[in-house]
Amino acid sequence: MEAPQDVRRILIIADETALPAAAGILETLDDLPLKPRVEALFEVPRSDDVQLLPQAAKLHWLTRDAEPGCQHGELLMRAVRDIDLHKEIQALGGVPANTTTSATTNDESDDEDGPLWEPATLDDSAPFYAWIAAETKVAMKLRRYLVNECGLPKQYVTSMGYWRQGKSNG
Repeated sequence: MEAPQDVRRILIIADETALPAAAGILETLDDLPLKPRVEALFEVPRSDDVQLLPQAAKLHWLTRDAEPGCQHGELLMRAVRDIDLHKEIQALGGVPANTTTSATTNDESDDEDGPLWEPATLDDSAPFYAWIAAETKVAMKLRRYLVNECGLPKQYVTSMGYWRQGKSNG
């Protein structure tokens, strides 16, 4: 991840498949000239999957074994919705609360066969950056929520579908 140099807020959202990449991102954050507020949400299958990671972030470990019957990605979505991002994004220069964000084709598409790899296109003055990596449908829902409901400009979001539920790579 190449975070903007002057970013003030970073949100990292990942399932267990993206943990190595997310951990790598956390390690690089000390190199930024300003120390942004960083929050990381990690959904993993079991409580014994929780790992020690660099403490450059406020870490939230969401374990599916704590809630039997919980669907993959459900805990991530709940946790993101529990953060008051609307006001925070507005304060950092996002879309005003009464403005509707128009989504691009990729933000509204339910194309289950196409890849989901939407890189951010930010400059170093971007105040907020979100990085999402998870199962494809989960990553799409999270991106849509941040862009369409919270007002985060889509160029401030990198989202990646690391895998597809029910599909093999063969």
